[in-house]
Amino acid sequence: MMRPLLEPPTADPRIIWDIYFSSHILPVVALADEKGVFTLLEAAPLTVKEAAAQLQVTDEWAEIILGTLAALQLVRLQDGRYRNADAARSFLLPTSPFYAGFTLRRFAPRNVWERLKSAIGDSVADASPSSGPSSVYVVREWKEDEWPLQRAEEGVRTMHGLSFAAAVAMARNADFSTVRRLLDVAGGSGGFSIALAQRYPDIRCSVAELPVVCQVTRRYIAEYGVDDRVDARALNMFFETWPDGYDAVFFSCVMHDWDVEHRSELMRRSFDALPSGGTIYIHEMLLEDGANGPLAPALYGLSMRVGTLGKQFTLPELRGVLESLGFKDVAVQNTTHYFSLVSARKP
Repeated sequence: MMRPLLEPPTADPRIIWDIYFSSHILPVVALADEKGVFTLLEAAPLTVKEAAAQLQVTDEWAEIILGTLAALQLVRLQDGRYRNADAARSFLLPTSPFYAGFTLRRFAPRNVWERLKSAIGDSVADASPSSGPSSVYVVREWKEDEWPLQRAEEGVRTMHGLSFAAAVAMARNADFSTVRRLLDVAGGSGGFSIALAQRYPDIRCSVAELPVVCQVTRRYIAEYGVDDRVDARALNMFFETWPDGYDAVFFSCVMHDWDVEHRSELMRRSFDALPSGGTIYIHEMLLEDGANGPLAPALYGLSMRVGTLGKQFTLPELRGVLESLGFKDVAVQNTTHYFSLVSARKP
């Protein structure tokens, strides 16, 4: 039996996201202090590439660190170069009488700080012009035998708790009235398909997930009483042929798990699977065009880079990949608070 139509919560869900992201604020500032970022920027404003070279990190890491510091208003981006803001000059230069960097490093959560430093070091060691480290991640994480049921249950429950409010709001605020069959790729609990099925009685959704995850997904689908219009089908999105017969492909917080090579592969597979006139939907927190904020997407990008080797991205970044693959009519709509829905059509 289908549950009554869900509406978004009356409380602002950004408070949960802000609490979730807060664990990364102190470690990234402490790490920037330890690596001498503020001293470098005081000597001369730097581009991302120049900062990466001096800090001996990848360009992606330099963009994420500087963008996060800019979102925190510790540095600012001007004419393509980052420079210290007054707060950094006052409190984060070792020559300042009010220097607080040692204090921040003293109290930074060691587990997050060490993971952050380890991720930066690993990215430099593994980076090469021809292949990114995420190729290892794909092989390691997308093998069914490395996903025991308990891990799948914990992972699905974790992401459902963060994302379901955004799913309900997206289903209400975006227009899916022309979609008949939707493939929800790596859809976890199926929360977005559930919300769409509640809102649109004519839509049919398939949540494409690893086989062990599908066992968990089916429980959520049944719990919300939409199993007549939402199903879970096993699919390894990188190693298996995608099903056809869908006029829309949907991703929520999936693209940010991967480097540009693998994001492009997912979009290419979407293009190949869609019929002419079909639509790709990408639901994410987008960065500003300069990748220097807002704070929540900047911190989300930091979290992704530590945990998955991915990152958040800007709309021009996303549009460039979509259009290079042949998609047209790229559009964006803010659906709720931090989240936006990007869509594009296959000609």
